[in-house]
Amino acid sequence: MNLAYIDAKAEANKVRQLAVFCLLHGGHLFRNWSGEKLFKYLAFHWFSGQLLWTRDVDGEIDGVFIAWPDFASEILRREQSGDFHFNWRAGIGAGGDALMIADVIIDAHGRDARETRDRLLQAASARWPDWKMRRLFTHRRCRLTELSHATVARLFHEQPVST
Repeated sequence: MNLAYIDAKAEANKVRQLAVFCLLHGGHLFRNWSGEKLFKYLAFHWFSGQLLWTRDVDGEIDGVFIAWPDFASEILRREQSGDFHFNWRAGIGAGGDALMIADVIIDAHGRDARETRDRLLQAASARWPDWKMRRLFTHRRCRLTELSHATVARLFHEQPVST
C-alpha cells in the first residue's frame, strides 16, 4: 500500500467496518479487547498486507482472514520460549517457509458461508500463491497447532465455521 496516496478518513472508515464485523462475528476472539486495540490490530495487519476480507453481493463484509509469512523455526522457537507470535512487528514480507494464520472470521449466518470461505481461500491463495508449499500454523485452544494442507482445504470448503 502506497502511504503517499492514502485517504486517511476513508481508510479509517474501512478499518472501523472491519472492527464492527469482527466484534459481531468473532467476538469470542476479541472479548477482552478494547475497541481501540481492535482498531489498531486490524489497521496494523491491513497496512502490513496481512489482512484480507471479502464482501457479499450487497457489498457487506462477510469474511476476514489475518495471516503472515514467517519461518517455521522462528514460530516454533517463539512458542518454546513463550514469546507472542504477534508482537506488532511487520513480519518478513513474502519470505519464509511458513504461514501463521491468526484469525479467520466468517459470517456463518450469512447467505452463503461456504461461498465466503471459498472467496477467502482464493484471496489468501492470491496473496500467498505458494501457501501449499509452506508449513501452516495457528493457535487452537491456546496451543500452537500445525495444520495440514488437507485440513485447511477441508475447513474452508466442507465444514461450517462456527462463531
